[in-house]
Amino acid sequence: MRTRAVSASIICLSLVVAACGGDDDDSADASEAPAATTAPATDTTAPDATGAPDESVAPTSPATSEAPATDDDATGVVVGDDGRLVPTECVGHNVASEADGVTETSANIAALSIDFKSLYDIGYSNTERAPATVFAAMAEAVNAAGGVCGRTLDVQVITYDVLQGQAGQACVEATEDRTNVFLIASSYDQPQCITDTGLPANVATEITAADLAAANGLLFSRNPLLEQQYAATIQHAQQDGALAGKVGVWYGHLFPGVGNTVESVVLPALDEAGVEYVSFRTEGNDRAAVTSAATHFVSEGVETLLMFVGPSDVTGIQTEINAQGASPRYLSAPVSGNSSNELFAEKFGTASFTSGQQYITYNWNPTEVRPDDPIGPSCTAWWAELTDEVLEPGTFDYQVITSMCVQLDELVAAMSIAGGDLTRASMVAAYEQLPPHEAGNLLGELAWSPDHHAGPNVFSVQTFDGETLTSTTSTDFFEVD
Repeated sequence: MRTRAVSASIICLSLVVAACGGDDDDSADASEAPAATTAPATDTTAPDATGAPDESVAPTSPATSEAPATDDDATGVVVGDDGRLVPTECVGHNVASEADGVTETSANIAALSIDFKSLYDIGYSNTERAPATVFAAMAEAVNAAGGVCGRTLDVQVITYDVLQGQAGQACVEATEDRTNVFLIASSYDQPQCITDTGLPANVATEITAADLAAANGLLFSRNPLLEQQYAATIQHAQQDGALAGKVGVWYGHLFPGVGNTVESVVLPALDEAGVEYVSFRTEGNDRAAVTSAATHFVSEGVETLLMFVGPSDVTGIQTEINAQGASPRYLSAPVSGNSSNELFAEKFGTASFTSGQQYITYNWNPTEVRPDDPIGPSCTAWWAELTDEVLEPGTFDYQVITSMCVQLDELVAAMSIAGGDLTRASMVAAYEQLPPHEAGNLLGELAWSPDHHAGPNVFSVQTFDGETLTSTTSTDFFEVD
């Protein structure tokens, strides 16, 4: 019994790193991610006309890596013992390129993120801190140490209110208001708007293989492809016996590409496996759709509900279904993952979460201390040196600082590879040459290449405990085809 159900609509609010904009195109793009900043063990000072380092310019990186660099790479960029990228020695004479936002002494960089203040005020975020402002503060430390290859980072901070649908305005600021050579985006759902203008972007969001192809090589995703995320969800559900009974599939246009990807990946996989399921596609931003979806699944008697929607809606439908006297098993795709940890249980109250809810994830739980992680301690210790702010592990702010630190490390390392001939094209080539490296909260390594601009295909499962208000990683890491 397979039913394709009605379209409805739902509110689109973001809980943490996942974000919704005012985009109406279900094939649109994505955003957000982690990062780290490093200290160079090699000389990244400005080259003179002959390509030799200019001894009068200070080293580029904000903090000095105490551990020796390892994992030598052909580009000269290495991974330090603290897990952070260490730039290479710069070569070539600095050449200005007005069309790329580069002078001999500076490089225009856009840093784009949600302004979490409005979300924080209504309880949908655990921080008021905008990642873009963190990135800019760290970049200032790089500049104070001499910049990168004799160039300072001129950072354009762009924040937008996701509740007011300002994503389009943010795109205009990044692409029309001034010329940038590269864009770092955290929690932005319209990277195609950026790359369509020829501006390369490093983002973290739920994007598809088609999104990457449409970006013509200018888009780097920190997250696994959406197709891989959904395949991982079905793989775990099947192996864990969640598909044995009647299954509900709730999905729709709450994040770019979600609806169409469910129909191209999830539903065919369920058909092939002979699973008895009913599906319900939700569209728009009408909160009444949550009630409609809940009523539909309760009336159909689903035993497991697979959720491919936004994080706030995951909590909403559980409240509705439980209020109607039903208690199916809840299993979420990665896009919903960040809603089921203890931080959000405290915000929403335990009634919004069902004990035992699971979600597939490609991140470490923010409130779990990652074992043997040198990157978070390195980045947050450096932040404390810069600001006197000491951040506790297990907090969302700790994760934000680590994430932006990693992304700054990547940018500095890529600029060092590009050297004097810094352009949009050379930055793309440089990002493709960065050695495989961990990114703070991702389960696997980022290993971009000319043929691969997506994040690591590594997943796990986290389970929420309603009694202790904690989420824990409950499976070994796994990959999907």
